[in-house]
Parts: sequence; C-alpha cells; structure tokens
Amino acid sequence: MFVYEITCDCGHKERFEHAGAPRPDAAPLVRVVCSACGRILYGRLPRQDGREPYVMRADTLRIRRAILDLFAEQGAPLTVRQVFYALSVRQVIPKSERGYRVTQYHLAQMRRDGSIPYGWIADNTRWQIKSPSYSGLRAALQRTREIYRRDLWADQGVYVEVWVEKDALAGVISRVTDEFGVPLLVARGYSSMTFLYEAAEAIKAIGKPTYVYHFGDYDPSGVNAAEKIQEGLAEHGARVHFERVAVTEEQIEQYSLPSRPTKKGDPRSKKWGHRPSVELDALPAPILRDLVRDCITRHIDVAVWKRTLAIEAEERRTLEMILSYLPQVQGPAGVVSTV
Repeated sequence: MFVYEITCDCGHKERFEHAGAPRPDAAPLVRVVCSACGRILYGRLPRQDGREPYVMRADTLRIRRAILDLFAEQGAPLTVRQVFYALSVRQVIPKSERGYRVTQYHLAQMRRDGSIPYGWIADNTRWQIKSPSYSGLRAALQRTREIYRRDLWADQGVYVEVWVEKDALAGVISRVTDEFGVPLLVARGYSSMTFLYEAAEAIKAIGKPTYVYHFGDYDPSGVNAAEKIQEGLAEHGARVHFERVAVTEEQIEQYSLPSRPTKKGDPRSKKWGHRPSVELDALPAPILRDLVRDCITRHIDVAVWKRTLAIEAEERRTLEMILSYLPQVQGPAGVVSTV
C-alpha cells in the first residue's frame, strides 16, 4: 500500500492509502471523502514510471466517477449488468447494447489500471475442481481453524434455502447467505431433473419444515422457471414453503426498475402480454441483499442462535489448544513437519 495526499478546495490535505498502479504506465482514478468538509474528491494517482498521467476525456472521467460513486454507495461485489443498469438509471450511459459494451469496457480498464480491485466484479460462472490438500497436518488444522463453522441451523426448528437464477449474482448474494450459514443454490434458469431430484432428497433427509426463497428475472421464462422448481421439488417428494421473492411487479414500481424488451423467441411471450420484463440485475445490490437477509432472519430463534455461536467459539478454542500441543519433528532433508 502507498500513502497519497489530495488537497481539497477547503484547504484540507486528505491522506489516504491505495495499492498503487499494477502497471508502470497506469494512473488510477481514486475517490476520497474530505474528512474536514465532507466534499467528494476525485484524483489521478501518479504513474509509477514518474511521467504525467495522460489526459482523460471528459466523458470517460464522468463515467468512471459514476462507477466509483456506485461502489461507494452499494458496496462490492457487483455484476457487470448491475453496474450497467445503475449507470443507465442515472443517465450516465444509454440503456442499450452499446451502453452495456461501454460499461464492460470501462470496468475492464479500471481493473487493469488499479482504479478498482478485480474482486469487485462478481463472476461465479468460471470455477475449478480440486480436492483440498495441505503441506502437512499443522497446515490442515490451521485451515480448519480458519474455516470451521458449526451448523447454525442444526438446532433451529426450520431449514432455509435461497435459490438464485443467475451464476453471476451468486457472488452478490453469497455474502448474506454465508453470514447466516444458509445454502445458496444457483438454478441457472430452468433446473435440470437431476439437480431438482438431488435438492429434494437433501431437503427430505433434513426432515424439518423447509422454506425455499427464489430470486430471478421478471419475464416469461424467469417466472415460469421458478414455478417449475416448485413443481419439481414437490414431484420428488419434498414438501416446502416456496416463495418467489424477486423480481415482482410491486418492486418494479416501488424502485422504478429499468425494463428490457421481452425476448420474442420465448414461446411464453405471447401470454406475457404488455407486462415489462425486468432482470434481477436491475435491483440495486443493497436492496437485493436486504431481501435475502429478511427471508433468512424471520426464521431464526435468537436464543438458540446465540447458544450455537457460543458453542462454536468454544470449539474454535479447542482447535487452538490442539494446535498449540501439536509437536514438530525433523523430516527428510531437514524439513520440519508435524507428526
């Protein structure tokens, strides 16, 4: 991290930290709030090669300032489409395919030059498969200590699942579901028969009243896909309380969500009529996370929850004690390892 300084119009010099530019020729754009007067400051950081930053076009500067403002307001991560919809609502870019491409371009450039971290854009569509492995027993126990969580719902009277239609939005929602230890299932539109069967079997094995909350697009296929999930779980013997939480007509009106043309190739579009089609990405991230949080917390027995957390803390201390007593021995070639 590097320490920089920006002088505000009020005369105050605001110091802040930034990771710096990943390339010698890069000059990140930063957003800083003056602690003296509250004014929002924007500045270009020095290039690492010592040369002056290139002059940024006015329209580029306007778009990139709006992107920094958006992350400051809504937090990270966001999907590219969420950024696109938010910028179009603010009339920073047109709500069109061209506007989407412009959003993609600026987000790519801002990540390359260090203006925003790569991790601020959610993308759960690409992943790898590999079983966990460790350099030794100590490393395995240390990792266990870091990730260990007691099943927070084991002693609760109900079981809760959250389903989301799109891979990319899983990264936006997962910070809430992970906080409460709730499974997040990615339906990817219409779920396969195998996926629904396995989900139903898992629900039946738990043997508790189950609440399934679905988040998806408001369009002919999005609404129908949610209905098919509910029907599929029931077909395989899972009795659930199913609720399609978002997007709804009420939310479209309440939050003035931007719509998109209904896909003409969708065979269900004729019955859809003149209703708008709205993607889940159009719902601002803070509102989306609040909806997920409300679905979960309404089912929590607080007293039981606190007791489970206390047990978890004690078990973490047990792991710490085991690590402290774990002996070390001299391995081959002078390598220190645990027994």
